[in-house]
Amino acid sequence: MRNVLLAFAMLLGTTSCSNDPERSCTLLTCTSGVSLKTTTTLTHDQLLTAVITVCRNDGCSSGKPTDIPTGPTDLQGVVMEGPVATTVQLAEPSKGTYSVSVSFAIDDQTAKDGDYYEIRIDKDAAAKLSGNVKYTEITPNGADCPPDCRTATLQK
Repeated sequence: MRNVLLAFAMLLGTTSCSNDPERSCTLLTCTSGVSLKTTTTLTHDQLLTAVITVCRNDGCSSGKPTDIPTGPTDLQGVVMEGPVATTVQLAEPSKGTYSVSVSFAIDDQTAKDGDYYEIRIDKDAAAKLSGNVKYTEITPNGADCPPDCRTATLQK
């Protein structure tokens, strides 16, 4: 009975992914996306009134922080308005320095090497981060097994 349960558990953890009945794939997932991260030395009060803008190619979204992090483990989201779907978070990894992290979920069909991404903070030109990306292909279950995901990172 123990061997039957073990065999059944092994079947639940795998799925066939090719025409080869001997080949099995794991069920690891991945999500295609782009992450950007920059830092700013704006003060707490300056950051509260700043406008953060993030762009992908020709589309941009902007938002203002409604709260500022108060320590290294505190994260604060920024509500963005505009056509670019993104998640923006502020952190204070060290006293007096704030990081701005941006995550874009991307569609593999529209993601092309050379896509342009940008973060800018209207009161801090030095915090601007921009560039064209080259995506990295990720195949967490092996080259012959789905899913395939694309990722890229820009960081300052």
